[in-house]
Amino acid sequence: MAELRVALELVISTAPFGRILASASELTWTRDPFDRLIAGNALADKTPLLTADDTMQRHLSLARWPR
Repeated sequence: MAELRVALELVISTAPFGRILASASELTWTRDPFDRLIAGNALADKTPLLTADDTMQRHLSLARWPR
């Protein structure tokens, strides 16, 4: 994890859980509660989300995956 933090400039979220829930509750493209929380967290932080998930990449402008 330490190497990834340096190489990819990763940070751990400090967004309040209430703000994450508020962002997640507005999502309509998935019913999966974990996908909603993951995407909601990226939205609450206004930061890119590294994910290989095709659905998230199609619907979440913050989703990224290096190819």
